[in-house]
Amino acid sequence: MSFGRRKGRPALVDASAVHLTGTDGADILIHVEEEELRTQGTTLALAGVHPPVLVRTARAGVIEAVVERNVFDSVHDALRARSVSGPDVQREPARGATP
Repeated sequence: MSFGRRKGRPALVDASAVHLTGTDGADILIHVEEEELRTQGTTLALAGVHPPVLVRTARAGVIEAVVERNVFDSVHDALRARSVSGPDVQREPARGATP
């Protein structure tokens, strides 16, 4: 699978439209992050994840795979943090990020 991205570029997923997910979705996201993006040197970030989805994906290991510091409350927050701090942002986790 190729995302048509240059090596090392961040990938931001706007998850604000996702109101329900199961373990299959979490497993796919972990696989894509570990097998596809990480091998290309790409950092995956999530934005706008609703608290119930965030809790479920955290329990499935997605937040650990993505790295909690790359989970943002909104796309705006993610873009602002990236412009200030670079791809791996040290900051407070998104609301509800700790299961």
